[in-house]
Amino acid sequence: MSAPPPLSRMRPATLLACFLLSLPGLFAGPTHAATAVSLQLKWRHAFQFAGYYAAQQQGYYREAGLEVDIRPGTPDSDPVQDVIEGQADFGIGTSGLVQSRAAGLPVQVLGVVLQHSPQVLLTHADKPLHLLREQGNPPTMLEASAGELLAYLAEENISPKTLRLLPHSGDVRDLASGKVAIMSGYSSYEPFQLNQLGVPFHIYTPRRTGIDFYGDNLFASEVLTRSRPALAHAFWDASVRGWKYALAHREEVIDLILHDYAPDLSRAFLEFEAEQIIQLMQPDLVEVGYMTRERWQQIAATYARLGLVPPGFDVQPLLFQSAKDRQLQQARNALTRTLVGAAMLVLLGIVVIVYIYRTNQRLRSTQTRLRLSESRYRMLTEEMKDVIWTVDVETLRFSYVSPSVQPLLGYSAEEVLQNGLPGAREAIERIVQPGLPRFKAGDITSGGHETITLELRHKDGQTLWAEVICHLMHNPENQRIELQGITRDITERKRQQERIAHMAQHDALTGLANRSLFSEHFQQARAFADRDQHAMALIYMDLDKFKPVNDTCGHLVGDRLLCAVGTRINACVRGSDIVARIGGDEFLILLSRVRDASSAMQVAQKIHLALKQPFEIDGHRLEISSSQGVALYPEHGRTEAELTKCADTAMYQAKNRGRNRVRLYRPHPRSAPPQNPPPEGR
Repeated sequence: MSAPPPLSRMRPATLLACFLLSLPGLFAGPTHAATAVSLQLKWRHAFQFAGYYAAQQQGYYREAGLEVDIRPGTPDSDPVQDVIEGQADFGIGTSGLVQSRAAGLPVQVLGVVLQHSPQVLLTHADKPLHLLREQGNPPTMLEASAGELLAYLAEENISPKTLRLLPHSGDVRDLASGKVAIMSGYSSYEPFQLNQLGVPFHIYTPRRTGIDFYGDNLFASEVLTRSRPALAHAFWDASVRGWKYALAHREEVIDLILHDYAPDLSRAFLEFEAEQIIQLMQPDLVEVGYMTRERWQQIAATYARLGLVPPGFDVQPLLFQSAKDRQLQQARNALTRTLVGAAMLVLLGIVVIVYIYRTNQRLRSTQTRLRLSESRYRMLTEEMKDVIWTVDVETLRFSYVSPSVQPLLGYSAEEVLQNGLPGAREAIERIVQPGLPRFKAGDITSGGHETITLELRHKDGQTLWAEVICHLMHNPENQRIELQGITRDITERKRQQERIAHMAQHDALTGLANRSLFSEHFQQARAFADRDQHAMALIYMDLDKFKPVNDTCGHLVGDRLLCAVGTRINACVRGSDIVARIGGDEFLILLSRVRDASSAMQVAQKIHLALKQPFEIDGHRLEISSSQGVALYPEHGRTEAELTKCADTAMYQAKNRGRNRVRLYRPHPRSAPPQNPPPEGR
């Protein structure tokens, strides 16, 4: 085969054809083999990171050419340090990344998962935050990335210097036992564990002081984003696909977590966590990963106001998208310099043609996107279930409301514009009055998004619960101040939350109160008893002859017997009293108001006689009895623990005297519970 002629002897048309044929190779990107990367989580495996598990399991990372190692965190993990030191390629961080960037650490945020941060502070119910602030030097456990919690404490006039900081153990039992007074946690995690343990607690979110930060931000080092931007984009896009899959297949992903990542967790906890995480993500309002430079700037302004970052700190270098734009501009400039330096007039002409062609393509693409954006906006405002509305803050009248108001509330958009909505004016005033003066004075944070929950009335008289997200802004056409918002029906979510709250405070088998609800009721009843100077009584009851029922008739009959026992006990007490099941066949009854020991013993005897009557269950005639101990408030103790111990002692005295009886606690002689209960008993 003969050699091709040199370029100098080629005809211009041939030269042009050769150049055009080489263009695909000129603009094509390099192909990559599968790349191993690591993701450092900031906590243990849970639904909090469901999107990344889904992206792994569904093969989205593999399709992007990635092999991903997902690493769980610990209470003392610091994902920022791991990423900066090269121990991990990507990490999950809090909005404290603003502080890290301000401190000179080259981190960049690829996108956010949670529109509202789940970080909270927890204290025991007996030790609210304001009391701890007055006492000073409370033992405190804070996670490594707790910048927003420190900001919140500063707003509450609590300096970190006054805290006795301990390493975070990740175990809520440290709070329950009193080892620590303040513990950082997540609204989707620790509250469930405390409710399961029956520990009453206070929860404090930074949002109560206007600190509303992003949460669970995916980030990388700027070394990676500058040198391998395509890798960063590929990882983020695959992760977003994983989150969308996890939101659409919640139960399937919970099964995946239980099987592959956290078999020690319970399904009930993961369902609770999933509900909380979805509320923080707000996927029905914004796309997964959505973030704005303006909100990041507000976060930086909050940190600057508290002296945690320098005043005027610019967040643009923190955001990966801005870095990508600069890289693209540098690439264009380099290409322009290369083309300008070319000596061949024909090549320059071709480059100009290609540039014009691609510019026209971008223009057409931009026009298409604008048309799609307009269409999407019309769909959102006219076809979505949520109601979009605008109110003029001076007249407090609606200036716009989407047609979806009619299926939600029964009123047409025209009716709302003309007559308003019942009760809406008062709710709008409650939202506008606090923030309007500051907004007029130029405080941009006063125009931030606010979320409230309202009970609304449908035109036909029915009631429903709605979530309203709104903010103040200037109308660009007339410069009037408007309140813009979105109203969403959350009636079903409210019912689910009530169901979850009921499950957290009631015995799953009998429906009676559990120890947590009993303790809460005790505190309230004690306050009334102290105020009105009357006595209370606590009954500790254990069933006799219950174990033989389980052994001979089976646990299903035993469970139904326990439910019947709870029904009979409730029939013997008043509505102001409370009955709790605290273990297999053990019950606590609080009589919130009694005259004296005699009246308390009468109620206990009434319960005793009711339980001696035979039970007919599934064809079985069952006969049981009870042993009960009675303790009086304040005579035998002033706390729940003291009264429970006295009543338990009296109950054991009843057991030791042959069971099937009621005994009032007597301080002397003391009778400690036997080491081994009678063999037939409990």
